[in-house]
Amino acid sequence: MAGSQTIRDILTDDELQYEVDITCTPTCDGSQTLTALVKFKGGNPKFLSLLEHDPLGDWQVVMGDDDINFDCYFFGFTQLYPTTLGIHIIAITGLDGHAYGSWRGKGSLGRMWLRDFLSKDLPNCRTMIYGDNSKLSSHGINTIMDYGREFLEAIKRVRHTQELRERPLFSIAHNFGRIILASALLGLPDSMEAPIPVNADHSQIVKFDSPHTEPYETAVRYLKQFEQDTRKVVSDQFCAPILYPDLLVSILNPRPTVPFDRDTKFVGRRDVLAALALRFCQSNSHNRVVLVGLGGQIAIEYSYRLRAKDPQVWVFWVYASTAERFEQAYRFIATELDLPGYIPQTTNGSVLLTTRDQRAATWLSSGYMSVIPVNLMDSNNAEQLLCTNIPEGISTSSDCAELAKELDYLPLAINQAAAYVSAKAIRMSVSKYLMLYRQDEQSQTRLLDEESGDLRRDPGVPNFVIRTWQISFDQIKRNKPQAAELLSLVAMLDRQGIPEFLLCVQYPSALDLEDALAPLDEFSLITIKGAWYSWLQGHYEIAKAETQESLAAREHLLQDDDGRIFDSIGMLALVLQYQGKYNKAETLNRRVLVRYEAVLGPEHPDTLTSMNNLAGVLDSQGKGARPKAPRHAYEHEQPSPSA
Repeated sequence: MAGSQTIRDILTDDELQYEVDITCTPTCDGSQTLTALVKFKGGNPKFLSLLEHDPLGDWQVVMGDDDINFDCYFFGFTQLYPTTLGIHIIAITGLDGHAYGSWRGKGSLGRMWLRDFLSKDLPNCRTMIYGDNSKLSSHGINTIMDYGREFLEAIKRVRHTQELRERPLFSIAHNFGRIILASALLGLPDSMEAPIPVNADHSQIVKFDSPHTEPYETAVRYLKQFEQDTRKVVSDQFCAPILYPDLLVSILNPRPTVPFDRDTKFVGRRDVLAALALRFCQSNSHNRVVLVGLGGQIAIEYSYRLRAKDPQVWVFWVYASTAERFEQAYRFIATELDLPGYIPQTTNGSVLLTTRDQRAATWLSSGYMSVIPVNLMDSNNAEQLLCTNIPEGISTSSDCAELAKELDYLPLAINQAAAYVSAKAIRMSVSKYLMLYRQDEQSQTRLLDEESGDLRRDPGVPNFVIRTWQISFDQIKRNKPQAAELLSLVAMLDRQGIPEFLLCVQYPSALDLEDALAPLDEFSLITIKGAWYSWLQGHYEIAKAETQESLAAREHLLQDDDGRIFDSIGMLALVLQYQGKYNKAETLNRRVLVRYEAVLGPEHPDTLTSMNNLAGVLDSQGKGARPKAPRHAYEHEQPSPSA
């Protein structure tokens, strides 16, 4: 390196045999000056001997366009090893002592323990030595108070920003260095001082030859305890930001708590990620942003990008599906950092939340500008997501585009379809999946109700589409029964272009209608095609169970030929038809038709209704044949294909 060659250029011929060890260290005052520690093995060069006899002297050499100044007394502050910015440790030597040599052991290796040992035991601490200028001063002029004031001024230059000033600072004083420290820090309480007993005289009390000696182990144990105690300072930061406005937590070795691996196949969502970066760049205020929609994977991806950009940022993952899970997550954080309360409001941290509930987003955010809607994926990104998650050679671009469109560009549904195709790749392709999906509504439900394992999702949360929607349905039914009734009505109509006047009939005021519509819109239940169908399927199961119970009771209490029994059979057939169970529905409808024709006659309205229901089932199955009936019955009223 250029510095080593420059030094060798000023050595004598005999001194060229010396081994030169150069270590660059950060500057302490933030200036553009570069600092390096130079160690000569084999002896001291002549030019340094001149400086030892004349501290006021100055030895300079030129290296290119730069000047190099040599200082063998380490006046002022010198940082001993590079580190991430954490707590500050300052070692102060005594008056007329050597700022570096005073901390070196007397063993054959001459170890400087602050540099050689602490760099390994406390790598996140900014360890510095301080040398006073007593050698540069005329004897009898400067007083202890003068040295104390100079020390404080030097500290101001080292801790020259608000961020640095708020970091914890620990001092180690050697010999009469304690006098300077006492003068400078006269106003601090005694509780800030921790005397450490060491069995050695004053000249050897801070000189450790090995990291395994008892005195060093005692000293480093105290230093590590001091480092741990700074957790309390971090806790105070959240409840009293005025006292600790800019304290960083890098001293605690930040680590992420996101329980999921990064999705290496994550695609798209650039607009949402850009919006997140924009919201969170406001460092002078508390930032709280809410992703409304299915934004969990986006939050995971953003957390990994944030950590990659700044490894000193803590990322806490809180799962809040239930009060118990929410409290459990915060208890974990409280254990880690001893934090009070729940969601802190501080300028030193940001909060990102995801929810499908627009109303909850309004409560949790700091305003509408902090709410980022997570809309459905665009067609290109949806197709790319599908193609990325299935094996090569089992799909075409057009098939992927068609399937993504059928799935409403919903990421969760696309991932679920991709998992299904991948698991059955020997006999399955995208085109075959698309054919199965398009068969009927029952097939759609079965495919979307297929569980697929995903290590990047919470194991206690369903990761299949139908169950995800069902959770939202149950919540709406529990909290907003009017909205649940409205969804039942909407589900019987086409999802696009529904006239509002059709919905106003059962609501006395427009405000009641808005209150019923709001939860459905907030949970995207009237914008996603499969959602309302899933809602109906859930209710059909309830209807099926209740109808079967009613049929069993009537068969037990009534005669075998009682018409009310066949009314229940016809109702059960209708429920099965809506569920797509056409074979069972056909069997029951034929049973009802035979009974009505025998008892009521072919022209009775109940007979014609049962014939109409059977015709509807046959039409749904694609069967061209119609149920046989007397000719005049067809002339009286042709059956409709729907019940």
